[in-house]
Amino acid sequence: MKERSPGNREGLSAPDQALLKRYEPIAEAIAVVCGPHCEVVLHSLHDLRHSVVKIVNSYVTGRNVGAPVTDFALEILERSKLTDSDVIGPYFTTSYGKTLRSMTMVIRNAKHVTIGFLCVNMDLSTPLIDVLGGLLPDRVPNPSESIERFPTSLDELIDQALAGMRGLEAGPDRNKKIVQGLYEKGIFNLKGSVDDVAAKLGISKHTIYYHLGSGRKKPLHRSRKER
Repeated sequence: MKERSPGNREGLSAPDQALLKRYEPIAEAIAVVCGPHCEVVLHSLHDLRHSVVKIVNSYVTGRNVGAPVTDFALEILERSKLTDSDVIGPYFTTSYGKTLRSMTMVIRNAKHVTIGFLCVNMDLSTPLIDVLGGLLPDRVPNPSESIERFPTSLDELIDQALAGMRGLEAGPDRNKKIVQGLYEKGIFNLKGSVDDVAAKLGISKHTIYYHLGSGRKKPLHRSRKER
């Protein structure tokens, strides 16, 4: 039988409250990605009468920090004692005439006891043009301006990093500049990267260490054979 979840009578321990605190930037991150029409709420079960401890885009439901837990959240609290499911939804609710598409994530501590909820409420009544306006950039970015790419393998990641250095002029120091440039990008933090880069550049891994050493830099990971 699972332990009882804490509520306003039992309160939360200091470690539990510290764990919930770590979800605050997650709430902000979700709101940043989803846009201003998306409300993100962090509930603590320390005091159910004032369970909201973090809320972003609060105008969606009109609540503020210190607001009480909802009736459905109380129902989810009871469910969480009997199931291992931590994601509830999506489900649809209304608030001040707005239709909301919602999701609740159960937050548990190391003992599997429910200590809070992270809730996402998307206002579906927001005009589509306003939703897109909050999500789209001011202009379509040029692929060459992209600050992040999404490789599916280490090999592809290294190829992408090397592609960004094609503009380096040919010369005796070209490989040295490439190696030190890859270091600045953090490529050598990845295990196996020294061997892969050496193969792609047609140089030995010892040459890579030499180039890094001459720049007073050392890769963080060596190949297994060198350990």
